[in-house]
Amino acid sequence: MPSPSRPFARSAPRYARGRPDYPADLIRWALPVGPVNVVDLAAGAGQLTRGLLAAGHRVIAVEPVAEMLAELRAANPRAIVVQAVAEAIPLRSASADVVTVGQAFHWLDLEAALPEISRVLRSGGSLVVAYNLLDTSVPWVRRFRELIGGGRVDLPEQLDVLAEHDDFEQPTSKAFRHWQELTRPQLVDLVGSYSFVHALTPDSRAALLRDVASFFDATSPSQTLRLPYRSHAVRARVSSVADFHR
Repeated sequence: MPSPSRPFARSAPRYARGRPDYPADLIRWALPVGPVNVVDLAAGAGQLTRGLLAAGHRVIAVEPVAEMLAELRAANPRAIVVQAVAEAIPLRSASADVVTVGQAFHWLDLEAALPEISRVLRSGGSLVVAYNLLDTSVPWVRRFRELIGGGRVDLPEQLDVLAEHDDFEQPTSKAFRHWQELTRPQLVDLVGSYSFVHALTPDSRAALLRDVASFFDATSPSQTLRLPYRSHAVRARVSSVADFHR
């Protein structure tokens, strides 16, 4: 699986400024009443970390990209920050009540990561995977996605691996409505943070970001634009098989 490190290292400031957070209702549904010990894997610039801390949880944010960690640390000083990958988590076994992965499950090498996640979870603990999906039931969001040539609208197929893994019980899921309030520069940063945009040539990328700015001007009647999402949480408890292997 290709590493996201290079594009995300270059786009870390844009990612921090432009990516959406997660609805508080999603966090309340997916996690026990706090405070509990949470390991936020592939934490990026801390969009999910921020919500977990606001809900009163104790958070260890694990992220491999140093530039992302710098953004996360600046925005979330109460989080414990660890530079590491999900496939080799430098934490003791049965130390977490919940492991979370926000908008990054598809980047993981699941053959290595899922056993590591089940290892650090205590008996009865859960893995929570969260995704913000563009709500293309809204006509202007469909036009926006056509303009940029991408943007996630479905849960990744990698979640099928979780549903079939012996270390986890059958997942449950729930969707939530969510809106991101964006200024013109923040919409440009959102698009500029996408890894597929970094695959463009510099000239093509610059032209696309100019088009995004023009789209904002044509779409928003005010200084901000409310971008709608369907935010999904998928929750799977660690299984008795994983407990047996401890």
